[in-house]
Amino acid sequence: MTTSSVMFVNEGIFGISDDAQVPMETVRWSNGLAAPMDHGAWILTGINTGHVRVTAQCLDAAPPVKAADWEEIVEVSVR
Repeated sequence: MTTSSVMFVNEGIFGISDDAQVPMETVRWSNGLAAPMDHGAWILTGINTGHVRVTAQCLDAAPPVKAADWEEIVEVSVR
């Protein structure tokens, strides 16, 4: 399953979570792209303010890595 949406970004960051709560106190800043939390993650973007397209996919196995298409890649576990 794949879903895509346009989100408004403020201060270059948006949160993903299974509920509306995105508690900053559980953030683990271990890299510059995604910060996993106890129940979700903060995602850092390339713009400060504006709209970004976000796509999510549910996969049965790890996707193939196409590293040549990206400047930076990180992998984090999100519950």
